[in-house]
Amino acid sequence: MKKKFLITLLPLILIFSIVSLYCLLPKKPVEIALIPLDSRPCNTQYAQILGTMGNLKISIPYSDLDNYLEKANKEQLWQWLAYKAEETDNIIINTTELFNGGLIESRNPDSYNTLNDDLKRLEDFCRKHPDHNIMVITILPRLLPSQFTDMWEYKWPLSHYASELDKAYIQGEKIAPPKNIPSSVLSEYLSIYENAQNLTTQLISLAKEGIFDTYLIGQDDAEEYGLTNKLVRDLEKDFGGNVHFVYGADELTLLALTKFYLAKPQETFKLNYINEELKKEFLPFEAITLENVVNNKLKFLEVETNLDSNHQEVSSNNPKDNFNTAEVNYSKANKIVINNNQIVYNDLEKRDFLLQEIARHTGYLGIMDVVYTNRGDSDLYLDLIEENLLKNIEGYAGWNTASNTIGTELAHFYFYQHLKDNYKHYTKEAKIKALESYLEFKYLRFAEDFIFQGILQSELNEILKAQGLDPFSLENHKQQTEEILQKLFIPYQQELAKQLLGEYSIGEINFIVKKIDSEIKLPWARTFEAKVNVSVDLEVTK
Repeated sequence: MKKKFLITLLPLILIFSIVSLYCLLPKKPVEIALIPLDSRPCNTQYAQILGTMGNLKISIPYSDLDNYLEKANKEQLWQWLAYKAEETDNIIINTTELFNGGLIESRNPDSYNTLNDDLKRLEDFCRKHPDHNIMVITILPRLLPSQFTDMWEYKWPLSHYASELDKAYIQGEKIAPPKNIPSSVLSEYLSIYENAQNLTTQLISLAKEGIFDTYLIGQDDAEEYGLTNKLVRDLEKDFGGNVHFVYGADELTLLALTKFYLAKPQETFKLNYINEELKKEFLPFEAITLENVVNNKLKFLEVETNLDSNHQEVSSNNPKDNFNTAEVNYSKANKIVINNNQIVYNDLEKRDFLLQEIARHTGYLGIMDVVYTNRGDSDLYLDLIEENLLKNIEGYAGWNTASNTIGTELAHFYFYQHLKDNYKHYTKEAKIKALESYLEFKYLRFAEDFIFQGILQSELNEILKAQGLDPFSLENHKQQTEEILQKLFIPYQQELAKQLLGEYSIGEINFIVKKIDSEIKLPWARTFEAKVNVSVDLEVTK
């Protein structure tokens, strides 16, 4: 009897041992083939850096992407997809790039001329690879028309009409077309939204049918009222299951990677508004209030907040400086760590209080800087430098819209926690690259949002204008402009690197950052955004 029992037990022990050994083996990075929203760093570089933190390898066909006013090479992108589908099962496709040729080109009505052919080709591709994990992302059009079409001359009456038309729809009324806009121009403008509705409706059907795994819809720059808002309401009945909607655009790929490729972190965080009263405001380029922007992203990430049961006051020397916090719970969280904080910085008058919080905080601290649009608070940065507080901040974002900023920092928190929780499962090479990427992302956020957008951009633009150049259309003066920018950047570059050198700890991971080098470039022939390339020399001490 014992012999039979042992004969039965031994195979089970062997299987258990093999499974246990497999779980302990280092995991190679998971490869994801990404057709991004466009070629800007926010849609390419950011995903690759955070991906490396999370043990993901993000592959991007850079040579075939759009380049400002030059649209993407669609045929080459399709060929690249076919090639990568043989190498990896994980694919993310932004239709704005693959179908329209890029975000800027998607504002041109002509970019929808091949829509039906594109949809059929996507369906055929997905049917050919039924076992692949395919995610499709579409960004709905912004309120303003393209500045590179005839519509731009009528941008304000078109935007006003779109807002009034949305209000009329809500109230069940009709309004007459404006007389100050040529009918051909109005028709072109409206066709963009009609085509966007046709596109999303058909893709929702394909997603519901299971032709591909996940469909994510985002909304580009908007206001409280507009035709995209109406489109969202029309589509709302179909949201749920494998169809998702999130306000925003450039940060959506980061959030998608977070939701679908990372394990739930073991820890919670507290969400703080510097000024609770201002969270009900509509910030520029947002269709909803600041609070709803935050909640929309938390909902997508399956994060719940409960202000009523977790309401707390954070005291300071000034009673007016108190702000409320909400403990954030993950649906599968194992451990509560109240030391992790996300602060929504939404009031310039409370900068001093924010500095106090940064100075005394331990644990993870993320700053979502939304006091300005398209830049960080440069005065806050100068104060942080003066008081040597940059290293107290684990995560920061302050670029473009509130949606972009909030989504970027939320994604960073997840990737940080994934690195902390799963570092022991990375290969030796992946461990070093992940820690380097952690510093790289921290550095470039400060360099881009604080230094370039907050300080250098306006100075650079004045220099260019004095030379008779247009900062938004550099054409063949891009290299010359980059040389000027690099010279302006050098003193800030040196100070930032100096501030971020030294010892770091992420959970039980201890390392020393010995050297940081960087260069600043312009990804497109304009000064609206910059690209900072960072290299880090570090040593793991434990």
